[in-house]
Parts: sequence; structure tokens; C-alpha cells
Amino acid sequence: MRKKGTVFCVTALLFFAVTMPFRRLFAMAGLTEVRPAGAFPPVFGMLFGVPGALGCAVGNLGADILSGYAAPVCIYGFAAQFLYGWLPYVLWHGFGKAKRKEGPYFRSVADVKRYLWIIFADTLLMAAVLGSMLQLLGMGKALSQSTLLLFFNNLVFSVLLGIPMILLCRLAGGLGRRNVLTLNVRFVLIFLLLSVVSAALAGVLSYAALADTVRDPLKLWNSIYICVFADFFVMCGLSVCFLQNMEKKIIVPIEELCKIAAAYARRGDVLSESGETKLAHEKNLEQWTMRCGELGRLSGETGQLASAFGIMLEEVEQYIQNITSIMAEKERIRTEILVASRLQADMLPTTDGIFNNRTDFLLAASMTPAKGVGGDFYDFFLLGEDKLALVMADVSGKGVPAALFMVVSRTLMKSRLMSAAKEWEGAPETENRLAHAVMEINDSLCANNKNGMFVTAWIGVLTLSTGELVFVNAGHCRPLIRRKDGACLYDTFRGGLVLAGMEEAPYQQSSLRLHPGDTLLLYTDGVTEATSIEKKLYGEERLKDVAGSSGDSPASPSELIQAVWKDVEIFQKGTEQFDDITLLAVTYLGNGFAEKTGKPDMAYIREFSAFIEECLAEKGVTMRTRIKILMAADEIFSNICYYSGAAEVTVKVRVDEQEHRNVMLCFEDDGIPYNPLAKPDPDIEEAWEQRKEGGLGIYLVKKRMDRVIYEYAGNKNCLTIQKQDL
Repeated sequence: MRKKGTVFCVTALLFFAVTMPFRRLFAMAGLTEVRPAGAFPPVFGMLFGVPGALGCAVGNLGADILSGYAAPVCIYGFAAQFLYGWLPYVLWHGFGKAKRKEGPYFRSVADVKRYLWIIFADTLLMAAVLGSMLQLLGMGKALSQSTLLLFFNNLVFSVLLGIPMILLCRLAGGLGRRNVLTLNVRFVLIFLLLSVVSAALAGVLSYAALADTVRDPLKLWNSIYICVFADFFVMCGLSVCFLQNMEKKIIVPIEELCKIAAAYARRGDVLSESGETKLAHEKNLEQWTMRCGELGRLSGETGQLASAFGIMLEEVEQYIQNITSIMAEKERIRTEILVASRLQADMLPTTDGIFNNRTDFLLAASMTPAKGVGGDFYDFFLLGEDKLALVMADVSGKGVPAALFMVVSRTLMKSRLMSAAKEWEGAPETENRLAHAVMEINDSLCANNKNGMFVTAWIGVLTLSTGELVFVNAGHCRPLIRRKDGACLYDTFRGGLVLAGMEEAPYQQSSLRLHPGDTLLLYTDGVTEATSIEKKLYGEERLKDVAGSSGDSPASPSELIQAVWKDVEIFQKGTEQFDDITLLAVTYLGNGFAEKTGKPDMAYIREFSAFIEECLAEKGVTMRTRIKILMAADEIFSNICYYSGAAEVTVKVRVDEQEHRNVMLCFEDDGIPYNPLAKPDPDIEEAWEQRKEGGLGIYLVKKRMDRVIYEYAGNKNCLTIQKQDL
């Protein structure tokens, strides 16, 4: 309501303020004047409705009263002015309480034609009403020069001033700027304003030409208005014809293409906001392409543009569908690779808590694949209580194929080494027995290897009681040994052919001894062949420098791996990791045995028994368990003294600190190779005089102990007994 009141007041004051000066200066025939305010009622009526029309009528009433017009003229003029302003509003917006249309906007030639027809009809009706008033009040005839002047007065100014006023009001009010400034609107406004300017110039020129020759004001202004009217409608008519053709063939098709492009660009928002189905989107796309095809039948560049746009829509949609399919496939592959990476990580053994009870070694490992899944792998597992198997391998290639071959390789290696360890148990040590196991692994990998993949591998077995490391290098990087004092050196044994490279390939094993505090570092070529941004390789020398950088204070295996990985990361900063990086470090702490060496003579049996007794008592082994162990030890020592022919015997004692103490005794002698476990157990139910000699002592040892193991290694007989202190 306040807005309507404001519109009413402003339009009334504006009409009054413009009318009075012209009425004083340009009055004609005592009944009108040069009347620019004649454009206000239809314009304000169209824009603001009843408040605008009523405001103009009140402004006119005030001007008539102040000018001294008779009461009937004032009343009649008030009604006529209100009708003059209200009728265009009704003709533009229509009757009824339905939602009013916005406007006028002059969006198209049709809007211009509509506006001109409404103004023409409105000014003609206004002239008829005022002519009737003149005749009724005895002030003149209905059809006269005065009536014609009233008609042209309103018509010319409604055209010349009305169009710019509507545009200014729309722009000043900020209504529909986006709509007003479309391509079609710009062309319409340009030609419309050119017509207005041309008509205004025609009016000025005709006034200059007629002012000195025509003395009658009615004739003068009627002549001027006729010139203006003729000029405007000729120019406007030509413009309308031109614009109609341009709209049909250029502007409207281009605007339709713009709308189609905008709708296609917003299709993602529509799908997300309204949940439009794929079927509905395909229907819209079909409608857009059909419309582009229809517009493509137009001649000239517009038709070519529409045809090209329709083809582009179809190709873009097909491209998007292809991209969507590709992205979905990539996401599926990425998910599968992620799952495979997790499975691969789960397959590799973890060092967390697995060997916490071991006092003879420390171990750590890490693997960082270059892709989601890699071909590098490591493995470590115990072969009995005294041997630790170590594996470091690198499968050719990367990604899923390498990971699958890695699974097969790791499974074969572990299975064959564990079965070989059972075969070695109790058997004399033979030359190249680890190499023989590796040959079997190679032959198994060569079978059905249709893709020609191969594995470089370093496989070793560490005897924890002695620190002796036996290994086979199958084309892998040579390991780095870090001594307790910080000195680092590479193993010089180069090894043989890669695994799965050729069936029945020969392999040789080598050995070295780790002393307490020494660390063995195994790695893949992803470390030494890491590349810097300057295209330089990391190299063995840099790895050696990093491993030996802590001097006489050797780092733990995990700290050593972290130091190497951090240095590699710094080295290749700014470049993509090209290969898998895998590290495994083992620090040998010693066997943890208390040792006593002496002659295998029964005269020293009490010294050895006292040594064993002292070790067991110190660790808190129960008396019951001690008695059983001492009885077994006496039997074994006696056999060594009487039958081995050894010059020296060593007894080792170790008690593992667990919930139930695990006691281990090792007897080593340099006598003739002899496996007491190979002899069959005696039949204790057989009569004494019929029983074969020998075997009863070792039988009793096996009965009293939890486990008895024999091995011939390093030219020595090694018999190990184990007993858990429950």
C-alpha cells in the first residue's frame, strides 16, 4: 500500500510540474498547449497500473484548477485523463484478477507493434472524448483542427517520450536487465531509438521551416505533428519490417540456441535438484536436437550454426557417456587395486609382536609399492627353533600381474623351504642343500609361465645358535652387512640366474657369519635405482653411507629402515616413485646360550653337570625339571665320551623367559658323524637277555624331553634337547 501511495504522489507531482511551464509558455487556442506531459498517463498507467493513472489524473486536475478552467472542464478532464492512463494498462495486461504480466519490455518487434497500436488507440479515444467535451460544453466541434491537435499532441509525445521513459524506468528499477539486454532487445531498441531520434529531428526541422510562414498555432503544430508522425511511422515501419525478418532468420534462432545451450549446461543441476531420470534427460536431449535440426533448415550462417550445434550436442552427449563409462571402469579398477593392495599388505608378514619373545635377533621390514599393488615382497619365518629363513624378492613388471606372480612365488618359496627344513632335520649337512631347494623353486615357477615373468630373489637361512648365514642369490641386489662397529660392506657373492628364467638352472649357495650386533640389510632395486629430479640414481654408495652414518651406535632394524626410506624420499623429491621400494633388516644379537667347552672325558662330567645346574638354577627352573634335564645331559655326555671319538665337546644352555620357561641344551662335538635319532627305539617289553645292546639311553632322553633334534653342521654333530618348565 505504501508503494502505491508513493507512486500516486510522485506521478501526480511530476505531471503537474511538467504541465504548468508548458501551459504558460506554449498555450494554444485556449484549450491545450504543447504537451510533453501527454506521454505520462499511458506510460505510468502501463508501468504502475491504477496508482499511476490516478496520479496523472490528479496532477492534471490540479493544473486545470490553477489555470482557472471551469468546473465542468476540470471534472471532465479528470475523468478523461484517468481513462487515458488506465486503458493502456488494461489493453497491455488484460482484465481480471489473474496474475499480471510484466511489461512493457520491448523484447521483440511484436512488443513494439503492440505498444504502438495501444498508444494509437488510446490517443484516438482520448481525442474523441475531448472532442465530445468541446462540443457538449459549446467550446468547439467534435471534428475540428482542435481535436486533431489534441490527438497529435498525445500521440507524438507518447511515442517520442514514452518509449525512452519506459526504458529508463525499467533500467532504473533494475527489472529484467538480463531480459532487456538480449540480442533481440538490443536490435529492437537501437532501431526504435533511431526512429524516435529521426522523428524528433523531423519535428525540429519542420518547426524551423514553418515557424515563420504559418501564423496560426493550430495549423503550425498540426503540421509539425504530422511531419513527426509521418517520419516516425515511416522509419518505424521500415525498422519493423527489417527486424521481423532478422528476428525470424537470425535473432530468434540464435536466442533459441542460447537457451538450449544454457539448459544443457544446467542439466547437472536439474538432475541433482529434481531427481530427473535418465529417460527424461534423453527426452529433453531429443527435443533439443530436433529443434536444432529445424533451425538448421534456415538459409545462411544461422542454419549452419544450428546444424553444427545439434551435431555437437549429440557428440558431446556421446563423449560424456564414454567418459562416464571410462571413469566408472577406472573407479572399479581403482577399488579393485585398493583391495588387492590391502590383501597384498595382509599377506606380507608383520614384525609387530611376532618375535617379541626372541632374544637372539631383531627384525623389521617395509614395502612401499610404486602403484597400488607391486611385485616386490619379503618374507621371514622360523625353520624350527634355531633357524630363521629370510626372503627378499622382486617380480618383473608392476601392477596386478606382478602382484599375482608375487603371491605364487612367495607361496612356493615358503612351502619348499619349510618342507626342506624337515628333510634337513636330523640329516648330515650336505653341500648346496639350500641351492637344491632353490632349484626346485625355480623349476616350479618355470612351469606354465606363459607370460614370461621372472623373479629376482635372495633366500637365506640364519642359524641362530651360531650366527652362520647360508644363502642363495638369484639375480638379486647384493645384501649390505653392517657390523657392530658401524663398518658397512656389501657381500661379494654375485649369485646366479633369476628364478623362472630357465628350467633346471644351476644355483650356488654361499655363507657368511654374523656376529652379535651385526645387521643384515636386504633391499630391492627400487632403493638403489631411485631417481632424483636431475636423473641421477641413488646408488649403492649412498645406501652404504646412510647405513653406516650412526658409527659405533648401531640403529635398530626399524630405525635403519626409516633412515634409508627417509633419505630415498629426500633424494627423489619432486619425482614420481618409479619402482617398488622394499627393505628388510635383521640384527643378530647372539644365540643367548651360556657355553662350556672341554674334553669329552668322563672325568669332567661333574663339571659339565655343575655348569648346567648353575644355569638352570639361575633362571629359576624348577627342581623337577632340572633333575630330568640333568639325567638326559649325563646320558648324552656319556655317549659322546664313549662313542664319538671327538677331541672337544661344547655344551650350550639357554632358558627363554616366557610364561613357561623353555630350556634348550645343545651338545656339539667334532667326532665322527652320527645321528642317534636314526637308531630305532628298543623294545622295552622284550626280555633283558634278548634285547639288543644300545639305544636305551637315547630312548630315555627322548621320553623325558619335549623335543630332540640332531644336525650335522660345520663338521660337527649337534644334538639339541628342549624341555618346557611347567
